[in-house]
Amino acid sequence: MVENKTGLALALPEEWQPMPPQMGPPLPKSMEIYWPWYKVPAPPEVIYSCPYCEAEFATEAELQAHIATAHPAEPPQIIYMCPYCGAKFSTMSALQAHITAIHPPAPPPVVYACPYCPATFATEAELAYHIETVHPPAPPPVVYTCPHCGAQFATEAELASHIETIHPPAPPPGVADIKVENLTIDPSEVYIGETVEIGVVARNAGDASGTREVTCNVNGKVSKETVELGPGDSRPVTFEAIPQQAKTYQVSVNGLTGSFVASKAPPATGMITLYGTGFDVKGTDWNWLAQWNYADGTVGVNPDDYYGWRGYNDACTPAKPIPLDNLVISQITVGSYEYGYSGLGSFGPFKVEDGKTYVLDVKTRKLSER
Repeated sequence: MVENKTGLALALPEEWQPMPPQMGPPLPKSMEIYWPWYKVPAPPEVIYSCPYCEAEFATEAELQAHIATAHPAEPPQIIYMCPYCGAKFSTMSALQAHITAIHPPAPPPVVYACPYCPATFATEAELAYHIETVHPPAPPPVVYTCPHCGAQFATEAELASHIETIHPPAPPPGVADIKVENLTIDPSEVYIGETVEIGVVARNAGDASGTREVTCNVNGKVSKETVELGPGDSRPVTFEAIPQQAKTYQVSVNGLTGSFVASKAPPATGMITLYGTGFDVKGTDWNWLAQWNYADGTVGVNPDDYYGWRGYNDACTPAKPIPLDNLVISQITVGSYEYGYSGLGSFGPFKVEDGKTYVLDVKTRKLSER
């Protein structure tokens, strides 16, 4: 006695067997009462065909007897034997048809693959147990919610920082609460030696007078000022910084941060009028000219200096702007037609002012304003 899927007891002959879970299509409606049992079909009957005529026999012995009596003079035939059951056939096509009908390939086993890793299992129950033990569902993420505004954060530290900056506790009655706000840095780009003004606003949000120290740190150089404010009062607090190097300066005032950049100033340029004195020359007809080092890096003379005679009291001027803070006159040429010309070397550096007139004494090598 066996039971079907509803628990009904059935008396089945031996050819009925349990149906494997991966077996093919469902049973027809008339057979559902027997589920999960099914009748093992009997193997198809093997038929032995004569290779010389159309006669067929149930056994190989009958076939051989027929050939010996009905076809004794026929040449022997090639026999194709089934590798599974030993049945013999006269043609390969007959053998292949026999294998297809009697020995079909077994259906591939059902494999249950894990969707999370390469593991596979023979049953769905094994797969379910594997997923439950090896790949359990991840716990829901912990969310930290602000009790004041409902904002959510991934960590408790982020929530604490949010509450401290956005929802700071109100000061108790009768307490000063001086805040430092609105950092300004003006200008944000300067030349070395120029002044930068750093400003903040100190505001008392409490309901009592109080003091607070305002600290300004510029690349490690610290300045401090103490402010005293009444309830609701505010006032600006300023500091000055004068950079001495070309670089970026970091600024911090009571937690407020910023920066400014200092760079090297371009050289100041301009034009001057130059007279010469102290020349040691002979004869009466002589001239002189100066060779200028220009601000753009070139060296030369004013082309107009080549024309006409420049006497003792004649002025020399550059052709284009010269550096005012580092003027070098690289050559003084002096002479006459009668005695020739000679160079007197380089003079400077000198600091001059734009638009002014100067006298260069070639003997003392000094430059003075005229």
